[in-house]
Amino acid sequence: MLIRLLSFSPLLWRLSLVVRLVLSFFLVFVTSQISIPFYPVPVTAQTLSVLSLGILLPPAEVLLALLSWMFLGFCGLPVFASFSAGVRVVVGPTSGYLLGMIVAAPLLSYIYRSYRLQMIKTPLLLLGVIMLVSKIILFLGCCRLALFLGSWGQSFWTGVMPFLPGDTLKDVILWMAWKTYVRAR
Repeated sequence: MLIRLLSFSPLLWRLSLVVRLVLSFFLVFVTSQISIPFYPVPVTAQTLSVLSLGILLPPAEVLLALLSWMFLGFCGLPVFASFSAGVRVVVGPTSGYLLGMIVAAPLLSYIYRSYRLQMIKTPLLLLGVIMLVSKIILFLGCCRLALFLGSWGQSFWTGVMPFLPGDTLKDVILWMAWKTYVRAR
């Protein structure tokens, strides 16, 4: 019986990978819809879920989940903020933020997995990493937005500054959830 179970373990591993990817996709999709309409970039809860995946999953899985989400949105499935979809979203003014998420979450995952023990001993280290990585999303978003607005200053004031308080709050929420999880283990 044990030998049979072990012979199917690659199948079980693949199945668990698919389940993790599907759950990750739905988490990002749902939090994309929790939004406050804001022009030119809506305020969403999606960065919280994307960075959470960076802590929960290995880098390759986070990247695969986010690329799948982006691909489905590109193909027309309404998975982005306010149920938007299509090429105009993927290459439009908000595309830098989407790219930022695809860069930031696997980076957070890699750093977290490389320095997990140090972060458990010094929890503020993880908060600093989360805050730094979340700013990568804003930076890449600001860069892309500047191409559409034609001004770096306007891009900074409309694409970064309004998001700093909310992003900082989301960073602290993620960090506190992680601390609670680590203490409960």
